[in-house]
Amino acid sequence: MKSFIVNKYLLFIATIIFFNLQCFYLVDTSIVPTGDIAVLLEVGFMVYVFYKCRITEKRKYTWIFILPLFLVLTSSYMAYLSYGQPLLLGIRAQRHWIMAMLMYFPLSRLFKSGRLKIEQVFDLLSKLNFIFICLILAQYFLGNNLLFMHVQNNIRYGSIRLYISMYFVLMSYYFHLKNVLDGNKIRFIDFFMIAATLFIELFVIKSRMNLTIIFAVTLIAILSHKTTWRKLALIGVALFAGCAFMVSGIGQVVLESMFGQTAQDAGTAIREVGRVFYIEQTMSSPLSALFGSGYANLDWRPTVTGIRYLEGIYYNDNGIFGLFFYYGFAFITWMIISHIRLLKDARRSGRRDCFFFLLCGLFGIYTLFPYSYVTNISFALVCAIIEQSWSDKFEKQKEESI
Repeated sequence: MKSFIVNKYLLFIATIIFFNLQCFYLVDTSIVPTGDIAVLLEVGFMVYVFYKCRITEKRKYTWIFILPLFLVLTSSYMAYLSYGQPLLLGIRAQRHWIMAMLMYFPLSRLFKSGRLKIEQVFDLLSKLNFIFICLILAQYFLGNNLLFMHVQNNIRYGSIRLYISMYFVLMSYYFHLKNVLDGNKIRFIDFFMIAATLFIELFVIKSRMNLTIIFAVTLIAILSHKTTWRKLALIGVALFAGCAFMVSGIGQVVLESMFGQTAQDAGTAIREVGRVFYIEQTMSSPLSALFGSGYANLDWRPTVTGIRYLEGIYYNDNGIFGLFFYYGFAFITWMIISHIRLLKDARRSGRRDCFFFLLCGLFGIYTLFPYSYVTNISFALVCAIIEQSWSDKFEKQKEESI
């Protein structure tokens, strides 16, 4: 009976992840609102877990996931002051993020009650990501001749570029990388997830920032591990891959971009304009510096004009600067303190995969969002795993001392 209950929870989580990933981009979100369906599933999951699973044990990261509710309210109020945007419009526009954050509570409860195991979660992610990656690779090799995935795309460096979410794939990537480095029983899925993730980042997504971050964090992960023949072999493979990348067409563009050998493209130029605008607007008063200029709902016309959206300035192109514009120093402070706590706990509890996942999110904040600002349950899941790993380690030490 217990096995059936665990499988039932895993099935619920798998369904939520499936809709977080827009049904693997197989449906048109203008027809099927996958994001809102995911929110409804998350609400239902929370209610079901809290009804079925009653525990009194305190949670380690309650404050991390309660404070975003405060940020949602303050940003909605600041949007009202800045653009006359109704409060409910501001709150509604943030429903996907806040519900994804609140998923920490039912996930944490399931781990603490023993109804969910960390190994089961990563096994589930491996299975889902295997299917997801196969679909991505199929779409890449078919190119724009046969588009079956409903995802933003264009042509870059002579082949199709897909704008896909990689959060859950990266969770699996660092888990399997950790497994290889630890010298555990290595399976085909370990090598597949590592190689496929790097291939997708390099040839499918083609984001210069993403590539730089993942290669950097991967190298840190390898170098921070104890010296073994496996480690030396991985370093050799990484160096070979890095050299091959640098002599490729994409690598040449990255080098030229890094060392200023080419003029700024239109995207880079508009981001710079956006950063200057965001900083000036947010620092225009003490209140906006603290709480930002407010979260924009594009259904409110004065807001669209106020944030210069029609000029091509988008907050999601400007990473931490866009979040600073929406939430002010309140968000920056919450992000820094929460990540310091999480990274420290991940390292001490032995969850190096979660540590490097979070580190990957932090390294890219100049142009990308940290992984604490996502509309899927990846961040909440990682935090619940870190918390449970910390608890398991404490209990093990307690038993050994007795």
